[in-house]
Amino acid sequence: MIQIQAGSFQECVDLSNQIPEFDSPYVLDEYEKRCAGSHLSLNAFVDEKPIGFKVGYDRFKDGSFYSWMGGVLPKYRRQKVADTLADKQENWTKRKRLHFHPPKNTEKTSSHVRILHTKRICNHRRNAKNP
Repeated sequence: MIQIQAGSFQECVDLSNQIPEFDSPYVLDEYEKRCAGSHLSLNAFVDEKPIGFKVGYDRFKDGSFYSWMGGVLPKYRRQKVADTLADKQENWTKRKRLHFHPPKNTEKTSSHVRILHTKRICNHRRNAKNP
């Protein structure tokens, strides 16, 4: 069973180094620099083994929340891990009354991540109209 909990930046860095789509993953210092203020780092685990992560922070220090980095090990994809991480992150921002900025995609992002991103934007816009 997949467990989601607050995680460490080091776990995020370690996972990033195992995700083939990340050519040059960020190092620990970059996570610490970007997330020096308000932030949320979530990690997904199966049998205490980290399998995915999602990190976001108050990028402009204005009460907005930027969903910055995340990934799931290939073996655990298509099991709703990314969905679950994103849901937890978005729910956390709502509880904190932060304005949520969904992640942006790059050319190397796989199609299933683009679909998740599109779904998040649509759901976020729908929820903003119908709170």
